[in-house]
Amino acid sequence: MAWLFRIEGDVDPALREALGAAVAPPGAEHDPAAPVLLAGPDAEARVAACTGPAIAVAGLDRWPALLAAGCQHLFPAEVPPATLAPLILRTVQTLADQQTELAIQRAIAAWCGVGVVVADAEGRVRLYNDQARAVLGINFEGFDDPNGQSTRSYPVFLGDAHPLHHAATLGTEVPETLFELARGGTVRVVVVPISTGGRHIGALAIFRPANASADQTMATGVHALKNPLSVVQGFVQMLREELGEELASTTRHLLDRIELNTARVWWRVDDLHRYIRLAEVRFEREACPLGAVIAEALANVARRLGREVRVEVPASLPTLTGDFTRLVDLFEALLHNACLYHAPGEEPRVQVSAVVEESVVRVQVEDDGIGVSPDERIRIFEPFHRLHRYDEVEGTGLGLAIARRIAERHSGHIEVHPAEPRGSIFTVTLPIGPREGPPT
Repeated sequence: MAWLFRIEGDVDPALREALGAAVAPPGAEHDPAAPVLLAGPDAEARVAACTGPAIAVAGLDRWPALLAAGCQHLFPAEVPPATLAPLILRTVQTLADQQTELAIQRAIAAWCGVGVVVADAEGRVRLYNDQARAVLGINFEGFDDPNGQSTRSYPVFLGDAHPLHHAATLGTEVPETLFELARGGTVRVVVVPISTGGRHIGALAIFRPANASADQTMATGVHALKNPLSVVQGFVQMLREELGEELASTTRHLLDRIELNTARVWWRVDDLHRYIRLAEVRFEREACPLGAVIAEALANVARRLGREVRVEVPASLPTLTGDFTRLVDLFEALLHNACLYHAPGEEPRVQVSAVVEESVVRVQVEDDGIGVSPDERIRIFEPFHRLHRYDEVEGTGLGLAIARRIAERHSGHIEVHPAEPRGSIFTVTLPIGPREGPPT
């Protein structure tokens, strides 16, 4: 089934023809969650019956009534069909991508070994899993939608005092803490605010039994996520091989989208597993020439970007003490970040420098990119904190969090400051000489 949405009502035949194979044929079985294009004099009355996103084509004089009815995607009927069709198809594709992303998120939540609850900025729960029900001992009263959507306020079942409510509505971060359940007993909870483009949009809470190891549980659950992702990728490849040239262009486009979104989730899962494991794996302590570390990190960045990267590196750099592989990961994350966040239409200009000060070396990675605002300079190192949407700048949202954790495991630290006249300077402070004690 290659179509993306269906039409209800009297649509201009020229517009229907311009929309092409993306429209479901009359009488075809349809996905209730698929978008619906409404037209005709009774479009306002039919918005409420839509189980998927409602899109309407109507005269401008009818827009207030359609908005009041809950239709959020409106297109003027006065626009010629040839101009209108690409705009509608672009909106439908965006909605389809969002539904794919939500489905993947639900799959991730279902496979995690911990309780997951996501609330929006108004305190409404938008996503939860069965583990959250089990850990919290709550039936999630008020959730009538089997897909996990809520029509009731989050405080209905946990109350305003719950840390997730504050994080979701106020953007307050809550480090791991014990939480008293109304039914008795305690659970551990970590709450992380969610933001995009500097805008607060909600919070993620991870619950687990008070006596469980968070990192061990999450590492196991995250690693298990790779199996269903591999299955999805395998099925897509089987469809391509079996249908071959018989694939319609729209179907091929949908398969491309599925592969792209699945790959993005795979990258996030892989980075998340690496991030969690960094808290417990053994770090070697050996002499690590910084020049060799940077060279390998640059080679990895070039492979990830699929192109050569130009970075100014001094001919002579000091030797660090630490885990060579982890240090490569650290500087790969910083250099990859520097090569991604550059001004549109310009080649990134990145410089590496190092200064030895007593028992430490300060390594700086400077770029001439878009920079980091003062209020983001600490939060940028938090897991999944992003300054841009995934469709604007590729990435998992974990690179800088991984870099910080590696620096801290080396008894060092990392910070960011503005560069002149623009860009950012990431400074990593690491020990230069051997430390007493066994490897960590």
